[in-house]
Amino acid sequence: MRRACVSYSWAIYFYPDGKSPKDNASYVSLFIALANEGTDVRALFELTLVDQSGNGKHKVHSHFERALEKGPYTLKYRGSVWGYKRFFRRSGLESSDYLKDNSLLVRCCVAVMQTDGFDYLKKSCPSLLTELLEYVARRSEHSVIALGHRKEVFADGCDANGRRVKQRLH
Repeated sequence: MRRACVSYSWAIYFYPDGKSPKDNASYVSLFIALANEGTDVRALFELTLVDQSGNGKHKVHSHFERALEKGPYTLKYRGSVWGYKRFFRRSGLESSDYLKDNSLLVRCCVAVMQTDGFDYLKKSCPSLLTELLEYVARRSEHSVIALGHRKEVFADGCDANGRRVKQRLH
């Protein structure tokens, strides 16, 4: 299946017998792939196997909950994939509420990062950035450093790409 998202096309690859022969068809595999030309596409993904019984017990594999310092996943070129070789145990799937009328329903959510989020925030909203960093500084025990009679407040952390960021606040 192919869909367009932010001028990129995506394909979902489903392997009912698993992608890896060593899994012996014990697992189904599910991937999303960049289907058109593009280089270094930075994105976050979420693959959901929908519970078709109406109980709402979906099987969700999300990249959105990934630690911020690890940043988004980068797809280097057409055909690059993100997903799971062992998405779900096949024996459990065949008798589950995910399968209805011999069909599965897979929902995919893609968020493409157009810019380095931290740099964009810094350039477009310096006052918001300062407020955010001041809030972080107040919340962190280790962010206040006393130098002589004057206190300088530093907020440090990581941006979306995992680069260390330290900013002095007034």
